[in-house]
Amino acid sequence: MQLPKYLSQLIISGLVSVTPAVPISLLDLLFGWYIDNQVFLTMVFLAVVIDHVLGSFVHFQIKHDFSVKKNLNGLLIKGFSVCAGYVLLEMIHQIVDDVEFIAIYFKVILQLTVMLYPVLSAMKNLSIITGGKFPPNGWFVKFDSFNKDLDLEHFKTKKDEKINDDSFAAVANDELSQQEESR
Repeated sequence: MQLPKYLSQLIISGLVSVTPAVPISLLDLLFGWYIDNQVFLTMVFLAVVIDHVLGSFVHFQIKHDFSVKKNLNGLLIKGFSVCAGYVLLEMIHQIVDDVEFIAIYFKVILQLTVMLYPVLSAMKNLSIITGGKFPPNGWFVKFDSFNKDLDLEHFKTKKDEKINDDSFAAVANDELSQQEESR
């Protein structure tokens, strides 16, 4: 079956006009996402670079097992893992974006998760360089605990708990006072 000439030209014209729209739309989406996340992405890549420099120093000066091939391979794996992990987790974030509280909480969790991979590695390298003097071990305990269950409570301090307890008590007392006044 032969299509009329005007119909085949219309289809070809439509395909020619739509074909560039798909990649342009994808690029627009990608660049818009990058601009929205630019500060975070800069910090993550800076953390990867710092970790790479510290790790190279550890393997070259302290462990004496430096290998250019392993070094570049490690950098590529860490860089790709951070990028892929962030993009995949950001996809999930987009699904829950309509529920404001969950979206904000999830964004914090996903950014902490992505950031902690190079930061924790860099901090371990820094600890090796300083002979365990810096950073304090308490950071490793908090980060390792967070990595196990993704609970932000691990970052609270005793002072935070005291403030929250006092605030809760003050609110509860205020509500009781208002109820008694209304009687």
